[in-house]
Amino acid sequence: ALGLQKVDYNYNIRGWLKGINDVANLTQGANPVDLFAFKVNYQDNDTQSYGVYSVPPLYNGNISETFWRTSSDNVQRKYGYNYDNLNRLTGATYQKPGAATPTTNSYNETLAYDKNGNITALTRTGEYDDADYSLEVDNLAYTYHADNKNQLMKVFDSTNNTNGFKDDSTGTSDPADDYTYDANGNMTADTNKGITQIVYNHMNLPIKIVFNNNNSTKIEYLYNAAGIKLQKNVTQGSTITATQYFNGFQYTDGVLQFFMHDEGYVNNTVVNGNNVYNYVFNYTDHLGNVRLSYGVDPATSVLKVLEENNYYPFGLKHKNYNMSQKTYIKDGGKVVLEPCSGCAKTYQYKFNGQEWQDELGLNLYDYDNRAYDPANGRFLQMDPKGELGRRWSPYNYCFDNPVYFQDPDGMWPWPTWMGNVQQFAKGFVSSVKNIAEGAQLHNQVIGQVKLAYSMGKSVVNGDLKGAGKQFVDGTGIPAVINTGGKALKGDFKAMGEIAGVATVVAITHKAAKSSTSAVVTAETAEVASTPKAPVTTETTNSSNTNMTSPNFVVTTGGDAIPIPEGATGPTQPMRGTGMVYQGGSGGFGMDPRTTGVRIMDANANQGSRVNYMNNATPTPQTVNPATGRPISNSDPAGHIPINNN
Repeated sequence: ALGLQKVDYNYNIRGWLKGINDVANLTQGANPVDLFAFKVNYQDNDTQSYGVYSVPPLYNGNISETFWRTSSDNVQRKYGYNYDNLNRLTGATYQKPGAATPTTNSYNETLAYDKNGNITALTRTGEYDDADYSLEVDNLAYTYHADNKNQLMKVFDSTNNTNGFKDDSTGTSDPADDYTYDANGNMTADTNKGITQIVYNHMNLPIKIVFNNNNSTKIEYLYNAAGIKLQKNVTQGSTITATQYFNGFQYTDGVLQFFMHDEGYVNNTVVNGNNVYNYVFNYTDHLGNVRLSYGVDPATSVLKVLEENNYYPFGLKHKNYNMSQKTYIKDGGKVVLEPCSGCAKTYQYKFNGQEWQDELGLNLYDYDNRAYDPANGRFLQMDPKGELGRRWSPYNYCFDNPVYFQDPDGMWPWPTWMGNVQQFAKGFVSSVKNIAEGAQLHNQVIGQVKLAYSMGKSVVNGDLKGAGKQFVDGTGIPAVINTGGKALKGDFKAMGEIAGVATVVAITHKAAKSSTSAVVTAETAEVASTPKAPVTTETTNSSNTNMTSPNFVVTTGGDAIPIPEGATGPTQPMRGTGMVYQGGSGGFGMDPRTTGVRIMDANANQGSRVNYMNNATPTPQTVNPATGRPISNSDPAGHIPINNN
C-alpha cells in the first residue's frame, strides 16, 4: 500500500538542502500527490522564466531564492533575497512564477540596520496576493536608547495598519516610548500590546506578564530548576486556562491535547471519556518552519491538509491565501476532521518549530530561553550567550539573516545545515556518555573520552568556537555530512551515535587516525547482524601496571562486549579455544553473579559465541549476564555470535 506521502530530499555537494519534492509538479507517477514542495537556490538561480524581477546568484553560501508550492491551490510562489556587504538581509521580494503577472508587490519585506545589527527601518507589504493591488502593512521606524544603544525604546508605524506591527500611535506621531527594561536588560513593558509588567526569575525567564495594570488579565509561567517550562496559566477575568508541558506531551487543564513525534504530533480527542488519537504530520522547510500539517479524516479515510503556514523572512505569517484550517473534533460518538475558522488551536508550533503564544494579544514565539517578536524582528531579552557575538546587538535575531540562520533555543543562531551537526553531536555525546557510564574506562583513555564528550556537548549547547570547533573539525563532521549514503538518509543523530562508539574504539585501541575514519569502519556495525572477530584492548597503563582486564572488548564490527568488573584475563580456557576473563563481579548493568566471560574462537567446534559464566560454583555455568542465573547455551541472552564474514 502507498504511504500518505513520499517525501524526496535533494542536497548539493556540500550537504545543504536544495529541495523537498518537486516545485514544478506535485504529481509524481504512481506516488501520492505531494501536498508540499520546496526549493532553495544559492548560486544557480532560475532567472530565465520566473518573472521580471531576479536576484543575483550568490557564491558565499547565502540563499538567493526559495520556492514553494502546496496542494491547497497548486500555485508556485517564491522569494528573491538581497543582502548588504555584511550578509544582512535587506530585501525579500515575493513573486508567483508562471502567473500572467509574476510580481504582485505583496508580502515584500525591506530592512535597514545600524552598525550593531539593530533594525532601524522595516517595511512590509501584503494582504492581497494580487497583481493589481497591494497594501503597505508596515512602515516602521525604530528609536533606541541614547546611552544603551541596543535597547529599543519605541517603534513608530506610519501606516497605522494593525495587520502587521500593532502600534499604539495614531500613525502621524509617536512621542512616548513603548518599552522599558530591568537592570538585566529584560523588557518589562510594551505599551503597544498593553503589557504593563513583566516579572522575571533569576534565569531571566518571564514568570508573570500583566496586561493593562489588571491582575485579572495576565499570563504566568512555571519552570523546573533547569528553566524548562512546565506550565502556563492564562487568566482572563474569572477564567484561568492552564497548559501543562511534559517532555513533548501537552495538556490543557489536565487533559491531554497532543504529544509530539519526529514528523509532527499525535492529536488527542476525548470521546465519551475515551482518548481517540490521530496522527498529524508536518512538512518543514530548511529552517524548521512548519509549513503544512496534514492527517487522515477518520470519517472518510481521506488525507486532508489541516493548516498551511507561510512566512515573511522574519517570521510574521502571510495572510489572505490558503488560510483555511481544519481540526479534529468530537461529532457524537466519533471524531471527524472539520474546518474551523478562528478556532482555538492547541498545537501552536510554527516558525522555526517554536511555540506561538497569542493569548491576550501577546503574539510572541517562545524560544525556550527568550521570547521573540516577529512583528519587529527582535528578542525581548538579551542573548544568554551574548559574549560569543560581541559585534552584534544582544537582541538581534539570527545575525539579521533569518533565511540562512535559525535559533533553536534562543541561545545562539545556527546556519541551517548546522542543525544536522547538532543532531550529529547529540547522537555522539549520547553514545559516548552511555559507554562511559556503562564501563569504568582505563585511566589511559578516560581523559580522552571525557574530552571527546565535552567537545561534543559544547556543540549541542551551541558553541561553535573553541572546543566546539575542535569537535566539528576533529570528528570530521563536514566530511561525514558531505558523503552520500547516510547523509541522504538524513539521520544525523544515528550517524553521531556511530561516531561516538567509533571514537571510543579509536581512542581505546589507538588504531584509527581520527573518528572520521572510524565512522567509515563502524558503518558496518549499524547493519551487521553479528559482530566480527574480537579485537582486545590494552591491559596496562602508565599509572597502574597491574591493571587486570579491560572493561569491555570491542569487535571489529564496532560492538562493545562488557567484561565483569574486576575480572582477570585474558587467559586460555582449560578446554577448548577462545579467551576467558574471570573472577569479576557484575557491573556495567550485569548481575553480581556474572563473574566471567568466555569469548569463543569463530572457528571453534563449540560454536561461535560470547559465553557469560558464573565461576562461583565448582562447575562454571553459562548465565544470563543481567540476572546471573544459569541458562542454556542456546539462549540468546547468554551468548553473542561471532564470525569473520
